[in-house]
Amino acid sequence: MENVYDIRKNEKLLYILPKEGQGIYVDSVLTDAVAVVVNLYYPDLVSWYMEYLNKVPKEIDVYVISSNAVVSEEVKKHQRRDMFFLGKENRGRDVSALLVAFRKYVKRYEYICFLHDKKANYSGSEKDARLWNYNLWENTISSPGYIGEVLQLFLEKPDLGLLVPPEPFGEYYVAWAGNGWAQNFRNTVELAEKLSLNCAFDEIKSPIAYGTVFWAKTDCLMKLLEYEWKYEDFSEEPLAPDGTISHAIERILPYVAQDAGGKTATIMTTSYAEELLLSVQDSMKKMQAVLSEELNIHCMHQLYTRKQREERVKSFCGKVSRIFIYGAGQYGKSMLKELLRQNIRPEGFVVSDGRRTDTQMQGYPVMEIGELGSDEQIGIIVATHYRYVKEIKSALRERG
Repeated sequence: MENVYDIRKNEKLLYILPKEGQGIYVDSVLTDAVAVVVNLYYPDLVSWYMEYLNKVPKEIDVYVISSNAVVSEEVKKHQRRDMFFLGKENRGRDVSALLVAFRKYVKRYEYICFLHDKKANYSGSEKDARLWNYNLWENTISSPGYIGEVLQLFLEKPDLGLLVPPEPFGEYYVAWAGNGWAQNFRNTVELAEKLSLNCAFDEIKSPIAYGTVFWAKTDCLMKLLEYEWKYEDFSEEPLAPDGTISHAIERILPYVAQDAGGKTATIMTTSYAEELLLSVQDSMKKMQAVLSEELNIHCMHQLYTRKQREERVKSFCGKVSRIFIYGAGQYGKSMLKELLRQNIRPEGFVVSDGRRTDTQMQGYPVMEIGELGSDEQIGIIVATHYRYVKEIKSALRERG
């Protein structure tokens, strides 16, 4: 059985949908079977969320769940369409809103969308939290037309069971580019065993659902939704930043869908995709500059083969007693850092005869190749642009 991450990658289960839709009409019978369920806690953010909730077509039921009595009053100030209000205990946050407060309503609907509000967990991450909030809401209910596109996607691709927004991206949030398990692999596997799930877990492969925000075929999440959850199953406030049952539940969603025969895809609006791609490219350029300067990695191939390169250098240097670096430019400087990181100290740099401009670089002598003489214990590592390597190797062989 394939891991959900591999399925998404191999089958290209990422859909970029037009924010305003293409005028697709969603059958009223279908919308009667759809609910948008929202957990809100922070009164000061209600007006922002209501801009989205008021866009939901009136044929779709909207439930607002909260443990904060002030929230319902704030919602009513901005409310422009009918909504259902449910109270809950202040325990379990958004997860208990879905699994406890909303449980008895679940079977009424064929499709559900679940969202919640969010604030920064720690000082300095406010910008990232705002971006993630925008990601979660914009890519699920950004407009009536977009909601129509999402529901149409379910109709056109019946093997889809769960649609989630992209992984969070920012200066502090690493899930988009890194491994998103954090301290939650073991507790997620334990939860899967409790729910009797048949799915493929792999700690190396990141989960593809974060934040407990999604569109789903209700049938594909029934093992999670029908479990007899109680508020006491969840940690009391303040909630730990990681490793709780709540953190396991947000990551287990694609695996619950997989057990039910549904695949998980990522969805986003065209406008969000544009923003994300530009941000990712800018970040990649900054990361590449550091990799190039500090680790002598100048392209993705070198990143993938880094371990093999390190072993090759280590093996080569173990065969000789004197090491020189051919090339006194940027590549040579990077190679010096790589050697020193492996506790290998070269004797100096070497350049072609007549090409020396300085006698020292970074405290090491710079010699012309003719000055080396003949010594079987000399080993030379060529650290130049690849277009010069063949010529340099040929010249070195001629000199023995």
